[in-house]
Amino acid sequence: AQAINTGDGMHAMARLSLFRLLDRGVNSETAFKAVQLLDEASLLACEGRFIDLQAQERVDMTSTAYLKMAWDKEGALYGCAAGLGGLIAGADPEQINALRLFGSHLGTIFLIGKELCQLDAVGSLSKKADEDLMNKKKSLPVVMAFENATASGRRKLGDYYFKRVLEPDDLPGLAELVNELGGTDSARAVLETEKSSAFAALESTGLNSEGKALLAEYMSLMMESTSAD
Repeated sequence: AQAINTGDGMHAMARLSLFRLLDRGVNSETAFKAVQLLDEASLLACEGRFIDLQAQERVDMTSTAYLKMAWDKEGALYGCAAGLGGLIAGADPEQINALRLFGSHLGTIFLIGKELCQLDAVGSLSKKADEDLMNKKKSLPVVMAFENATASGRRKLGDYYFKRVLEPDDLPGLAELVNELGGTDSARAVLETEKSSAFAALESTGLNSEGKALLAEYMSLMMESTSAD
């Protein structure tokens, strides 16, 4: 309940901050467009989180469905942030859309990178990694393991995921099975594809070389932060 309160409060604060653009000389059309971008992204993030939670009790999430969930849950807010920067700076609609696309790929990259690091951290001191796996969260490595698996491999995964409750002692074996079924390697391949797509979107923004370099550096810093989780 408090998490819902906190989220509602943060959303209200973000809207008020954007309306204060009017006090800084930004015209009303731009300010209201900024609020629209925020609200659209917030709705997508809620929808993505809903799918994320719903998938915990299912084993049929595909990689396509996962990427749509990640794009909404994480990518939408990053896309909004990048698009807002372009909007306030006076970019044209085509540039704003390219920046939003870059940001959406960036958010997806961050989520996949974080999930890969958490899987590596299972059984270590990372409480978050263990919690996600015990809650049957369908991270991309897990989704890819199900997709890659033969009938025998899916039965082995089912031995874990059809249990009513996963215990801490289950986690090392589950993480090892996900790796054996190629889930980690396949997720890394998707991550590389997302990186390439992000760079392609960045190239299409029309920013000068300095602007592109700054955003590319930001993406590198984000990847380093997931590695440090």
